[in-house]
Amino acid sequence: MKELEPFQIPLYGRHIIEASAGTGKTYAISNLFLRLVLEKGVSVENILVVSFTEAATNELRYRIRQRLRDALKSFSDHTDDPFLKELSQRIEDRKKGIDRIRRTIRDLDRLNISTIHGFCRKVIMDNSFESGTLLDTKLIGDQELLKQEVIKDFWREHIYSESPLFIHFLKRNGFDLDTIPFFIDQYLIRPYIRLVPEKIEPADNTDTHKLESEYQNLIVELSELWLRDKDQILNRLRSSSSDKRGFNKKSIDNWSEQLETFLLSEGYGFESGKKKNKKDLSNVIKRFASVDSDHPFFKLIKRFFHVNKSLEAVYQQKLIFLRKKLIQYVERELGKRKLVKNILFFDDLIKLVHRAVLEQEVLVNALRNRFIAGMIDEFQDTDPIQYEIFKNIFDSEDRALYLIGDPKQSIYSFRGADIFTYIKASKETYSRYTLKENWRAHPKLIKAINKIFSSKQNPFFYKEILFLPSIPASQSDVKELRLNGVFEPVLKIWRFKIEGNKAGAKEKIAKAVASEISRLLELADKKELLIGDEPVKASDIAVLVRKNAEADLIQKELSSLRIPAIIYSSTDVFDSWECDELITVLKGIASYNRESYLKAALGTDIIGLKAEQIELLSEAEWESYIKRFQRYYELWKNSGFICMFRHFLNQEQVIPRLMRFEDGERRCTDLLHLMEIVHEAEKEHMLGIEGVIKWLDSQKKGSSSKAEEYQLRLESDESAVRVITIHRSKGLEFPIVFIPFAWDTIDERVFSKRPVIFHSLKDHAYVLDLGSKAQEKHTQLSLQEALAEDLRLIYVAVTRAKNCCYLVYEDKDSAKNNRRNKKQSAMSYLFDKDPAEIFSEMKGDVIVEDISEPEPKHRLTCREEGRLFCRSFSRQIDTSWRVTSFSSLISNAQYVEDVQDIDMIQFEEDEEEEEITPISQDIFSFPKGARAGTFFHDFLEHLDFKDSD
Repeated sequence: MKELEPFQIPLYGRHIIEASAGTGKTYAISNLFLRLVLEKGVSVENILVVSFTEAATNELRYRIRQRLRDALKSFSDHTDDPFLKELSQRIEDRKKGIDRIRRTIRDLDRLNISTIHGFCRKVIMDNSFESGTLLDTKLIGDQELLKQEVIKDFWREHIYSESPLFIHFLKRNGFDLDTIPFFIDQYLIRPYIRLVPEKIEPADNTDTHKLESEYQNLIVELSELWLRDKDQILNRLRSSSSDKRGFNKKSIDNWSEQLETFLLSEGYGFESGKKKNKKDLSNVIKRFASVDSDHPFFKLIKRFFHVNKSLEAVYQQKLIFLRKKLIQYVERELGKRKLVKNILFFDDLIKLVHRAVLEQEVLVNALRNRFIAGMIDEFQDTDPIQYEIFKNIFDSEDRALYLIGDPKQSIYSFRGADIFTYIKASKETYSRYTLKENWRAHPKLIKAINKIFSSKQNPFFYKEILFLPSIPASQSDVKELRLNGVFEPVLKIWRFKIEGNKAGAKEKIAKAVASEISRLLELADKKELLIGDEPVKASDIAVLVRKNAEADLIQKELSSLRIPAIIYSSTDVFDSWECDELITVLKGIASYNRESYLKAALGTDIIGLKAEQIELLSEAEWESYIKRFQRYYELWKNSGFICMFRHFLNQEQVIPRLMRFEDGERRCTDLLHLMEIVHEAEKEHMLGIEGVIKWLDSQKKGSSSKAEEYQLRLESDESAVRVITIHRSKGLEFPIVFIPFAWDTIDERVFSKRPVIFHSLKDHAYVLDLGSKAQEKHTQLSLQEALAEDLRLIYVAVTRAKNCCYLVYEDKDSAKNNRRNKKQSAMSYLFDKDPAEIFSEMKGDVIVEDISEPEPKHRLTCREEGRLFCRSFSRQIDTSWRVTSFSSLISNAQYVEDVQDIDMIQFEEDEEEEEITPISQDIFSFPKGARAGTFFHDFLEHLDFKDSD
């Protein structure tokens, strides 16, 4: 891989540019754009630029415009910019170059710069015939409602008629109305995914019914024997324990309790998950079945053990078949219903363009004629069909395609990003370039990060993802972090040992982080801790976490020390506590005459009554609440949700009540955000009261990636510590970064309940295992991919820091000895040597120390505020002068005296009175103006035209 030299990369062909974190990727794109315009003479409308988000496209557009202005200045005057200096020298006709730059700036609005969805939408709109879409097709951002509708129809058609025993099995194996949406999403975001096993035969229903009947008969017989001879059965079990391992009193008591619960529940006790342990019910039954006794219970349970095993195998076959049937049904029905409704969703745009590009030669030629060069930003987050679209459009010797990204920062697999597509593309390009100069971080921090990832042979697990050490930019202006004038270490590694459970360890670490942040801010208040010449501010500090629960934990500990902290989360507002409460309140309003619903609404934090207060309500108070909620219901029915809810917030004093909580700003922000979203949904989908509640409920349960406007908003923009998920932090930078929980391992219990998705070892194609015989092996491949992504997450996290990074690391011996840590964490994979050994050459710049107990003395004190009073206003306001709208003026025209222009005022004069001319009684003498118009409008509106009189 070659280092990118601005003028060496050809302006034709397909090229990969790997831009490590902080190496000036946007700058490189802008320079490439200038070369295409000035050297190759490409018009602005013939260049395609695609990025990942709307924010990124806006940033790129701004930076390109700025770079064009810099170029114009350099062509007209002297410049110190080495790139622009050489570029101006390469253009022989400077006047022509200046004209070209000016024309490009003028026409920059014609630049095709957008997200992948924006690009595909424009292609479809401009080529609706070739893409097979209707001209008036409506684009819908959220497909959750339609998806839920299709899933429920599938459930009604294929599951309702099944036996309760099988439905219970489905639920225990993660196949119900709550979990199916997430399963389906894994296919919908990857429509190219391969399903295994490829051929699935349906189970024989006759055999299934026979086994179910025998199963239930055996349960009845076993239950009767157990209730009758329980003591005798247990005595036989104990007497057989002398020659069997594990048959101790405690175990037998546990087995007895489990078996009794199972039998009394009529046998609804199939295993869930893929891993089994000694406490699993099947193992308990196996223990009882292993007893050699002439008691009929043990003979029956042996038979039951085999029937149970056979039935579970049949059910597993049915489940695999149902999963595939569900995917086919949803794909087919979604397509049909979208066609009937004439709608498309965002992901449909990509699929349509992909199909059209592969099948319609006319469209491909049209796009090739239009686009001479393309630059695809954040290419590491692409997928196979996106890559094929651009590959086909620019598949010509005289076309240029630049794929810009960083495989080390590919962290969005949950959205369908495919790192192996990047690897494949890198093998199919003319050349690979890298950007090495880091402009973001302090040189010593760059060196420390290089050490972390260079100490391992394959730091990102896959050998195809290389780590090339960055070097400090020659003109970098990163300021130093100093304490009392002494340079602070750039990397601080806190080592800890888990004592007890993982939750306790996380709480201890969160307290230590909060205490350290408090110490830093106190030093900054004393002007002792400075970045350059400025004291460190709370907003200079970021805490990067993986999960929302971790963010809440950090914010809680910071709040306990009175340190302001705001959470940046990649989650959406439907996952918030306020969404749960809003649903409860809306159900209370919709069913105000049902006691249970109304009581539930009153018990929310939004209304604020405690359980004991609700119970002690007098009859008059209860009637008062019913009447209030009835008024809200009537207002909702007659005037819509937004009108009702604003009135509700005001009447119930919701905002002041929520602001009393520690996280009051967060709660109010979420509630008001939800109010806006529900209002938009009500308008877009024309929802009634029940429809709004169902929609909100489906959004809460839905698991698809939501639209950007659904993501949590910031509760405040004040100077506060940033608590942010690593996914959300990508592209951002902070002077001081804490990474407290990167040591955590993958939770296999959660992982085992998810669909098994992995890449084939043969061709690296995405595969979804519906339940093949090789599922355990495939699960291990999936776990490996999760570990590899965790390694990339650590890279993204540490490269957010500019001056100092705190990294928490689980002691190697603790990780080995801890039963929880059977699987390797990403941190232990990276640090297979002791961190002190890795950074032995950087003593003073890197500190490795045991995590210290938090000291309670570091509590920020709030300024004592005096009692606040409103200022009194004693001046007079001239009401004849105001700034207002025309609509406001005419709406109250009848109540406002006419104010004449000073030049039009006629002063009284002694004149003879003129004779009054009588007014004719016809339409021409009818008064003019707004009042007359309003009168006619009201008169005609209420006139009954059917009445002959």
